[in-house]
Amino acid sequence: MDNKKKAEEVKAKVVGPEEKPAVIAIIALIAGILSVLCHCVPIAGSAIGFLLSVAAIVLGIIEFNKIKKGESSTKGRGMCIAGIILGGVGIVFGIILLMIVILGTFGGMLGGIFDYYNYY
Repeated sequence: MDNKKKAEEVKAKVVGPEEKPAVIAIIALIAGILSVLCHCVPIAGSAIGFLLSVAAIVLGIIEFNKIKKGESSTKGRGMCIAGIILGGVGIVFGIILLMIVILGTFGGMLGGIFDYYNYY
């Protein structure tokens, strides 16, 4: 029994405590993924997707700065970067969808005006 206990103590000293990614890094990644997915839903999904994109970017930057200062585990670094990138992609998707909606709405209005003059 004594040898087994000593072996566990030595293993604990060599390996050290298990590092886990910070919760904020995980939330940033999840928000980034959801922001991209929400843009597949028209109108309401785009608004929610935009808010999730901003949240992913802000949380990712906050946690990334904590990691750089050494205040947080380095295991969440990749999740922070992925959250920031996916948040940016979500914002770009939102802008593209907004432009499509605006051009579709006003393009139809202006198209009717020009069709009137084509009849004469």
